[in-house]
Amino acid sequence: EQGKIIVVADHNPLMETVADFSYTLPENPQPLTIDNSLFTEAVLNLQDKRDCAIKPFPEILYNIEELSFAYPNAELLFKDLSLQINSTENILLKGKNGAGKSTFLKLLTGLLKPNKGKIYLQGKHLQGLDPKNFAHFYYQSQITKENLLGISVKQNWLFWQLAIPELKDLPIKEDPLFTELSAGQQKMVSQQILPHMLSKFWILDEPFASLDENAGKQLFNLLQYKSRNYPGMLIVSHSLEAHRELFDRVFSFQNQTLQEEKG
Repeated sequence: EQGKIIVVADHNPLMETVADFSYTLPENPQPLTIDNSLFTEAVLNLQDKRDCAIKPFPEILYNIEELSFAYPNAELLFKDLSLQINSTENILLKGKNGAGKSTFLKLLTGLLKPNKGKIYLQGKHLQGLDPKNFAHFYYQSQITKENLLGISVKQNWLFWQLAIPELKDLPIKEDPLFTELSAGQQKMVSQQILPHMLSKFWILDEPFASLDENAGKQLFNLLQYKSRNYPGMLIVSHSLEAHRELFDRVFSFQNQTLQEEKG
């Protein structure tokens, strides 16, 4: 149709018969390299000076009472779920796909509202809280693009520098757009801020998804350090199920509630 451009990426040779133009990518394109040295350096130095003056938050961080939730026209994901989370606990959440792990994190961060029940954060009802009440938290969604700011690597970091002026500039020359990066590279960029958030309570949704082996090892080392020195995290991850030593408690979603695993 005149005035419209349609771009299709497809392996089907029949598409060439209806295309005005086709282009084949090189067999071995040169990968775009991302200098992730800032992440590595921060992990090795393990310094988190920014939050040292912030008062510790209460021992009881979350108090969840008879929580029930379902998406419109869908079955209940949770029914009368009750749980208490302390501020210095390291907790792993497990469950099958679709069990409600990501939804549960969104409820805890106020992105979704429960159909029934109450969530108390630091003793106050979660709904209607001032954003300042979340100052001690750092949440990363499973959807990487939701964790990126701006449209490029440097722009993402510039936004963080506005919030944390003492952050140094990124030691990179190139400034690729997020659209030029692989899913793993985008994930690495979104996680560059983690070493500067050690004293916060982390809520991370599948942080290892899309990471290569090297980046995964760096992240694991950081989580290991945080669990010992800056305890306080709630993580959904399939990659950490074999590393119970990092966690004080492990829960799995079963029968519309959370079951704590022993041992």
